[in-house]
Amino acid sequence: MTRHRSLEVVRTLGPATLEAHWEGDTLFVRKLVVPSSCRGQGHGSRLLQAVIAEFGGRRIALAAVPFDGCSLTKAALMAWYRSFGFKLVDRRWSTMARPAGLAAEGRRA
Repeated sequence: MTRHRSLEVVRTLGPATLEAHWEGDTLFVRKLVVPSSCRGQGHGSRLLQAVIAEFGGRRIALAAVPFDGCSLTKAALMAWYRSFGFKLVDRRWSTMARPAGLAAEGRRA
């Protein structure tokens, strides 16, 4: 069986970087990284908002798992993603998804 490599998506905005790939019709975010010296300034929020604006007509999914060195707890990270319209779809893997077609507006400031 031949496996085809999925199309990669990389977006940067200021110091924030988001890496994702397509799994069928779902954009799966592998990581969203903001350097520790730049955290808490809204860079990650602005980048995620830009990605939602660009791909929000499609389903967006991710695993909400803090990486080593992340200052957020898993619960805080999941709450942050929920503020963008993501919902928990698989508790075992902490997978969250944002339904296709969900309006980009409504994100808290």
